[in-house]
Amino acid sequence: MAAAILLVGASMAKAADLAVYTPIEEFDERFDPAWQVSIVPFYGWIPGIKGNVAVFGQSPARTNVTPTEIVENIDKFLEIVEGVYFVAGQVRRGKVGVAWDVIYLDVFSTKEIEGRFLSADLDVGFSQFTSTLLATYRLHETPITHLDAMAGVRINDIDLDVGVTLGPFGGSATEGDTWADVILGLKGRAYLSNRIYVEGWGMVGGFGLASEFVWDAYGAIGYQVRDWLSIFAGFRGTGTDYQNGAFKWDVIEYGPVLGFDLRF
Repeated sequence: MAAAILLVGASMAKAADLAVYTPIEEFDERFDPAWQVSIVPFYGWIPGIKGNVAVFGQSPARTNVTPTEIVENIDKFLEIVEGVYFVAGQVRRGKVGVAWDVIYLDVFSTKEIEGRFLSADLDVGFSQFTSTLLATYRLHETPITHLDAMAGVRINDIDLDVGVTLGPFGGSATEGDTWADVILGLKGRAYLSNRIYVEGWGMVGGFGLASEFVWDAYGAIGYQVRDWLSIFAGFRGTGTDYQNGAFKWDVIEYGPVLGFDLRF
């Protein structure tokens, strides 16, 4: 689907703008044009989350937090966030390359529970680290479009820590898992004019080897500010259906994306 959208967009652009189109990415003679590096050092993603999570041997609990709710309560979110980082990039020589994407989120919250006779403090921490590493191969390329095939691995590390302090007494428990999934996909870009482009990717994985199923979809529109700098805005969603014993992570994360891309 992503490939079809990109190619349709490219055809529309070609019909309207090819006569006046001149590629703005021109490498200095000091650089080898066969090497291309694209780095997104940080992008903003507001991931709503919905699905079923089971920990500590309990029945799955339904989770549903929308991106809108996060934005509306951004002050509370900033109070509990310990760390957040999203980064992506690709290095390519000729038709082959390596691409990566990293998601890191760490939140921690303390709540005081008032009882009739005793009070307790409840500490809850959650961390997610998702790293995707892909080999890429260029299937199609023109001055205004390109399409890459991708194959690689996605590593997930999910941890949930719960601690209770009751007067001089306390206790804690940790639940989570680390696993790796095979993942395959397509990604591409098509220029609609000299500076405006659309891009996206679609990936699937898991296949029952670790997760039952994994998917990741992204689409955005961008603006080429300079030959080495572009900005983009779009939407991304990713889902993972994984279970290992009492631990279950059947979750979809989705929301708007905003960032910038550096090219060398």
